[in-house]
Formats: sequence, C-alpha cells, structure tokens
Amino acid sequence: RDPARSPRHLIESAAAARYAQVMDSTDGPSTTPDTPAASVSPLATAASLLMLAAVVLLGIAIASEWATEKGFGESRTAARFTTQFLWDEIPADFDNFPLLWPIGAAMVLIVAGLVKRPLRALAIVGGIGAVLVSLLFMKSVNSLLDLWFMDDVAFGDCMGKGVWMCLVGGIVAIAGGIIGGI
Repeated sequence: RDPARSPRHLIESAAAARYAQVMDSTDGPSTTPDTPAASVSPLATAASLLMLAAVVLLGIAIASEWATEKGFGESRTAARFTTQFLWDEIPADFDNFPLLWPIGAAMVLIVAGLVKRPLRALAIVGGIGAVLVSLLFMKSVNSLLDLWFMDDVAFGDCMGKGVWMCLVGGIVAIAGGIIGGI
C-alpha cells in the first residue's frame, strides 16, 4: 500500500493546497475568505450624518432662546416655554409642560431612525414633528402680535434662535430620513 495514496495524505495535501491558495490571493489569512466585505453606501452615510446633524440642531434649539425679552418681557428657552402656546396665544401658565418635551420626543424618533435602518421612517416623523412645533410657534407669535396690536414689535424680534434651529433641524431630519430610505 502506497502512503502517498492514503486518505489521510490526500486530505492533508488538499488542505495545504487550499491554504497556499488563500495566502497567495490575500494579504494574509482571512476568517471568511469566501464572503465579500460588507460595504456601506455613500447615501446611507449621508443619511446618517444628516440625522446626526438634526439631533445636534434640535439639542441646540432646546437650549437656545425661543421667546425674546422684547416680545415676551423676558427671555425663555424651550425648557421654560409652555407647549400650550402652540394652539393658545394666551396660555394660562408659561411654565407647565415645556416645549422641551415635544422636541425631545422628535429627537428620540430621529435617533431611532439613525440607529436602526428599518426605522428610518421614524426620522421623518420626528422631523415633521420638529417642523410643526416651529411653525405652530411662529403662527402663535403672529396671532399674538395681531391680537395685541403690537405694531412697534417686529415678527422676528419676538422669536429667538431656538425656533429657527428647530425648523432647520426638522428639515434636515426629514431629508436624512428620505435619503436613508432610498
């Protein structure tokens, strides 16, 4: 019996040949030589960056001024301005249920869309929510100026940078969600 023809020798020589083939075709041993490397599309990267930028913008919007001293007697951030103002120009109290909560909820939805690709639609929903908060705030400021005949105060003078940051953040989140869904 020839030892070069034994089953053990054939298996060892086939394994050695396969090892040499893998080593010659790559820079080193691969844990999974037959599977291609996963690639991330440029659109997915752009969508993730847009959603991340939206979350940062909304975070800045929460901390920024929403109501100016010129229009409301004192400066207020989203944490100190009531959500009731979005549908009622004369709220009972400016300090209960602040705008922080709906903007924070929009941020959570955007982060969910950022973290899980199948949930990208939630980023669009969060962006729409942020845009609606900003637009409803602007509508209420305009109604308040008309109600009190405040001709000496301009529309833009009543709103701080937080309103605009929230609006832009919502639009950026919507764009990121749409691009991520492609």
